[in-house]
Amino acid sequence: MKPYPFVGLIALIAVSLIVVRGAHATPQSERAQVQKTSEAAPKVAYPYSEQARISKFIRIYGKKSQSYADKTAKTIVESAVKFKIDPYIIAATAWKESTFTMHSRPQIGPMQFTRSTGRTYQRMGFNIYEFHDNIRAGACKLAGHYHRSAGTTASRHGGSRNARGSQRSRSVMWGAYNGCGPRGAYVKRLESAYRFMKGNTWESKAKKKS
Repeated sequence: MKPYPFVGLIALIAVSLIVVRGAHATPQSERAQVQKTSEAAPKVAYPYSEQARISKFIRIYGKKSQSYADKTAKTIVESAVKFKIDPYIIAATAWKESTFTMHSRPQIGPMQFTRSTGRTYQRMGFNIYEFHDNIRAGACKLAGHYHRSAGTTASRHGGSRNARGSQRSRSVMWGAYNGCGPRGAYVKRLESAYRFMKGNTWESKAKKKS
């Protein structure tokens, strides 16, 4: 007499449940992978003092109200801290994609999601039709591309992530974000916007205007 007649059946049921659960968990797993990749990145601190500077930029160059600019900058910096990415990367993307506007066309929100990509991030728990969650989803997407590229660059150069490597990582990131490759006009436009925002010339220009 066999001592465990139902062992095979129980094992089969267990395997089936794991497969089904895995099939439905894919988007959440992708989000968890982005978070894991971000956590593995070098520890960086983007001080919340950057929030005031980004808010000022949004108010002047996005032509938004003080309240609107403050809330948008807060979301950008909080997302940057969460995903360990430079807040100026997020801000430059939102500026060039939509001028920090929700109802931009032809795509969705300030980070300009396509409908197909947007559905993926919706399943990951982001509401891309809500302004601030659209920015968070965009930050998540940018961080995923950036940290993967930075990790590859560092492994090729013995763990070093110098300024040139960071620029290369940004190029790969924006190329993947837009689907245009790392050397397209879109990438050059975003890199130029990033450098402009991060530099000091825009503040002196703003003072001359006022």
